[in-house]
Amino acid sequence: MPKALYLDLNIRYHNPNRNMFPYLLKNVFSHLDIYGPGYVSREVLSGGVVRFAEKNGPYDFVIANEMVVFAREAQYYKEPSKKDYIKSFHIRFSPDLLDEKFILEMHDFFVNDTEHKKIALLLQLDFYNVKKQSLNILENIDDLYLVTFGKDLIEKKENLEYLPFESFVGLSNDNWYDYVHAKSDHIISLPHFIDDRDSSYTPLEGRKFDINVPGVNYWYRREVIRHLDSRYTMPSKIHMKIYSLLDRLKLRPFSYLSANDLYNYI
Repeated sequence: MPKALYLDLNIRYHNPNRNMFPYLLKNVFSHLDIYGPGYVSREVLSGGVVRFAEKNGPYDFVIANEMVVFAREAQYYKEPSKKDYIKSFHIRFSPDLLDEKFILEMHDFFVNDTEHKKIALLLQLDFYNVKKQSLNILENIDDLYLVTFGKDLIEKKENLEYLPFESFVGLSNDNWYDYVHAKSDHIISLPHFIDDRDSSYTPLEGRKFDINVPGVNYWYRREVIRHLDSRYTMPSKIHMKIYSLLDRLKLRPFSYLSANDLYNYI
């Protein structure tokens, strides 16, 4: 099996999918090294990713996610913002490392490297609000494969029956739809993935609720909840409103590990 280098930051997000990427990759590759703040020491970071790859390689693949691939793009962080990271993520390393441009260095290595095949894990994108400049970055990376929502998982926005009911309808576009149809031979289409930690084995008889509709309350989810509410017991999702309020008050609830765990537990 092939050997891979994964470029990432050791940060935790309340959406658990990003947190499981290392576990997924370790089940795919015979050997996986992870490089980035929180995964290697400050001394190793100071030596640079090129030196790390030369010392620990050779690798068959270099892998990165949105944080690295789009690090120089204004839609994310034209210059990585310590404030934005701390607000949205639990940082599992000294925050001062965010000021030392290691993320930009990882981005430049991933984009400009010509020695390895490259894989971008793009499962956290807003697929109906992808900017043309994001696609330009992908176009300029040689020998790139994407693990993402491929053409079998994307519809043109005109075919999305419930999109007009959403407040963000004016921000939507078909850029990703057009891109994945044009680049289908370089795309590994993957909707999402789960592991044992996503399962509960508590007895059914002891569970408080009959059903849950997880995730942000998009229009159709609200309709599902409305039709089910009178027949089944469901959690109120009041915690999502509380977290949103705390976030607006600049109390950064998602920057704390215990608050992230509580958000997912509820």
